[in-house]
Amino acid sequence: MKLSELIEKVEDALELDAGSVSMESSSENIEDWDSLGHITILGMLDDATNGASAEIVDLTQATSMTEIVQIMTDNGLLDQ
Repeated sequence: MKLSELIEKVEDALELDAGSVSMESSSENIEDWDSLGHITILGMLDDATNGASAEIVDLTQATSMTEIVQIMTDNGLLDQ
């Protein structure tokens, strides 16, 4: 998956307009990124990676795009 695809998927998961999510986005500055929103993001990642992301415990604690991108990259699930 490419970074642009990941951002689009997070926007879709949180039902946000295109261009609403950036690398600076986090649960601190996106109102819809609450606990339910985070579960929705995790579900989207699980679908997008055919279940591979479900094995990565660190994603459950990630609260920003920067963290998600780093974790996904470290685990070979994101092309930079």
